[in-house]
Amino acid sequence: MPNGHAGERDAVWQRSRCWGIVWQIGDAAYYLGLLGSIILPLAVAAMSLGRSWSGSEWRGSLGLAVLLLLGCFPAGLGACIVLKGLARRRTGVERR
Repeated sequence: MPNGHAGERDAVWQRSRCWGIVWQIGDAAYYLGLLGSIILPLAVAAMSLGRSWSGSEWRGSLGLAVLLLLGCFPAGLGACIVLKGLARRRTGVERR
């Protein structure tokens, strides 16, 4: 999705610089969600390795890592779709 619609992005930028920035924020949200779904669970796992391994603490860290793994990318993708759709609608650019 991101960067696959260069024509739409250029049309949004030509009509409004403000909505072009919103488009770029949507692009960034996609990539931040993708990176977050990889890096954040690894960071939680690395931080929990330094702590003591009581049963509930270990399960809580594992649960948080799984939640971040499954939640970051959909959140970034959703923000991308919403922000790009909003920029398209406000500038009147047709989806290609």
